[in-house]
Amino acid sequence: ALKAALSERHSFGNLIGKSKPMVELYELLEKVAPTKANVLITGESGTGKEVVAKAIHHNSPRVDQSFVAVNCSALSESLLVSELFGYEKGAFTGASSSGRAGRFELANKGTLFLDEIGEMGPSTQVTLLRVLQERTLERVGGGGKLIELDVRLITATNRDLKAEVENKRFREDLFFRLNVVHVKLPPLRERLDDLPLLVDHFLEKFGREKNARLTVNPEAMRLLYAYGWPGNVRELENVIERGLVLCSGSEIMPADLPEELRKRETATVLPPAETAAHPASPSAVPTWPARAPAGADADMGPTGPTLGTPQAATDIGPGLGFIPQAIAILPERVVLNDAVSALEEAMIRKAMVLGDGVQSRAADLLGLRRNVFKYKWDKYSEQDPTELSVFLSAVVPDGGDLVSVLATFEEELLRKALAKANGVPNQAADLLGIKRNIMPYKLKKYPKLLSFDAN
Repeated sequence: ALKAALSERHSFGNLIGKSKPMVELYELLEKVAPTKANVLITGESGTGKEVVAKAIHHNSPRVDQSFVAVNCSALSESLLVSELFGYEKGAFTGASSSGRAGRFELANKGTLFLDEIGEMGPSTQVTLLRVLQERTLERVGGGGKLIELDVRLITATNRDLKAEVENKRFREDLFFRLNVVHVKLPPLRERLDDLPLLVDHFLEKFGREKNARLTVNPEAMRLLYAYGWPGNVRELENVIERGLVLCSGSEIMPADLPEELRKRETATVLPPAETAAHPASPSAVPTWPARAPAGADADMGPTGPTLGTPQAATDIGPGLGFIPQAIAILPERVVLNDAVSALEEAMIRKAMVLGDGVQSRAADLLGLRRNVFKYKWDKYSEQDPTELSVFLSAVVPDGGDLVSVLATFEEELLRKALAKANGVPNQAADLLGIKRNIMPYKLKKYPKLLSFDAN
């Protein structure tokens, strides 16, 4: 029963997330897990490196053998050597027992996971390299007695090991031994589409522990989307647990969230597009070519269903009146993610122009933390403007809360698609070029759409 529970918990399908980065991760792990290849997992702190290591082990032929984990940063170099490779009686002061098997021996026939491998000292690196090359080890004080090993090694670090090699702090030959397959984990800010799934997972986890059923208030959810998540999934887990402890009703409210999530930088929000100094008049709105963008659903065909021309958007807040114009100039068969990314790109590029190329000014215009803006700008500055973002730039305002703008834009696209599909989510997903199994999570992100009435 325990093995079945572990297999279910760590199977690739149960790693939380269905965003594009996570789907690509699953595809890589499915190829890697059945092999004997050493794996190097990199990613920021809190992205779940050990979870992935366990998933690889539990989907490998070694699943019935031991999974042994060691945190290399938690031990001094001398202790780490004896912990990894074991010792014989009398090998050093205090080694008075009959000796002790190291973690390599305990993981024989199974998997050894070395976390924070970048913290390993030079002499331990030399010993580890020899063990990997020879597939044998000698315990500390072992007198030349060799122990044969069959261990699958998985390592992880939040450091840039290539930079460590260039700076002579990590051995190049060991790096190549460890980096047979490189698995890079995306930070949470790069896969915010997974936020509702992760929140649901943690609500269920902590609710089960406390015998409570909770939800997250829509305004609190908006704050979760707006946050930069430097601590990644681990930080999100802590935030949800805190919210469950502090909330007084059945909903986690904004007041139940940590101060850093509730405190937004004051944005320089300029007038709405329709009242700005230079509004985009209907005659100035470009006409998009009568074709679908790259990536649209191939099976819809030129005569398939289309999103249609939207009417005036409803319940759109101040500063968001340009959204109906933006939707009106989209291709008839728009891919939802492409449209949202193009609008984000158009607003970010315009903010950089208005800010005279100074990122801090552009971040203030869009109500973003500066490190978040830098991440987004780096993504778009490395490529030419997309055709769709160029068209949208004709109607975007000169500033505003980017998070709110993108959320409202996506919500309106979903609303229009549902209206065109007579309220059938699967048909709406087809219209927007997204997978049908993603649609429930998109709708859950916007509670008003869950009770959508096509009439």
